[in-house]
Amino acid sequence: MRATRMEGSFGTQKEHYGLKRIKAKTKLTEILYIIFGIHTANVVQLVRKKVAEIVYAA
Repeated sequence: MRATRMEGSFGTQKEHYGLKRIKAKTKLTEILYIIFGIHTANVVQLVRKKVAEIVYAA
């Protein structure tokens, strides 16, 4: 079940952050593109969580 959720989440993030079609030309840049996309998605989730905590605390 966990793997299914992770795959679904990754698919959603791929579409949202423009990773549906990788624009890299080499394997190394393709991997870096995916890694930075995942990190970007994680940062956005962390920021949203912190903002929600601040708003709730205020």
